[in-house]
Amino acid sequence: MTSPVRIMPLGDSLTEFDCRLNAYTTADDKPIFQPLDTVPAVAPFGTGTFFVVAPGGYRGYLAELLGDPKRLPLGAANPSWCYVGRNFGCGLHEGYAGETTEWLAENVAEAAVTAANPDVILLWAGTNDFFWAPPRGSRDPAEVATRMDRLLNTTFARAQPNVSVLLSTVTPIIEERCKYYHTARWHPPNCPPDMNANIAEFNAKYLPALVSDYRSRGHDLTLMQQSRFETHDYFIWGIHFNTTGFQKVAQSWHAALMRSRPMRTAMGFGLSDAVQAVASD
Repeated sequence: MTSPVRIMPLGDSLTEFDCRLNAYTTADDKPIFQPLDTVPAVAPFGTGTFFVVAPGGYRGYLAELLGDPKRLPLGAANPSWCYVGRNFGCGLHEGYAGETTEWLAENVAEAAVTAANPDVILLWAGTNDFFWAPPRGSRDPAEVATRMDRLLNTTFARAQPNVSVLLSTVTPIIEERCKYYHTARWHPPNCPPDMNANIAEFNAKYLPALVSDYRSRGHDLTLMQQSRFETHDYFIWGIHFNTTGFQKVAQSWHAALMRSRPMRTAMGFGLSDAVQAVASD
């Protein structure tokens, strides 16, 4: 019997998220149960202006896609797979709300990768690096790239030789909404005014260079471009996503997974076909 492909979601709150049908309350602790189509495009938020949460973020939707035989390539066998990680919430994972790539490199990557022995890692981090003020965060995309380099280096050092790492771009925030983030009941700061600009520079300049460097050293690292999102895909404060947004995220991960070496091999295409698929990305 073929072993299931071990998929480890690794990152921050966008990876962790929540398993409840409705995970957030308003600033005065009133539960949020509003339909998706009642949300205006900008803040401030009043009656009928909150998104319903996607349970488990993207992971539940990705599991549905991976279990849909209609989405298999022509001639592919239905691959066996499982989520792995030390946390549980709508599936095993290594998601940590509020944490940066630097924190993940120092506190998570070594133990998590060693314990889970993943075949594929879905790495989505960096939002908090650009959100928090220094020294916890950074306004400098080059510094965040150095942090990501440390995280990748630790990950590959502890992983099995044939691990495939799918590295997501950092998703932008909705500035009009995040300027009201301080009104949330946990009293966070608002998003920095240069956050989107720093994210865009990081995605366009530094992530491709990192991927190229690691691939030149023989590591199976693929840059995964997230979908294009609309304002209505975002949850309350313009950082996380709602149902439609996380469905788009799941579709992006699914497409990347179907091209990954472990999944291609599990679908019966053989190692040479899997290598060719990865090389063509």
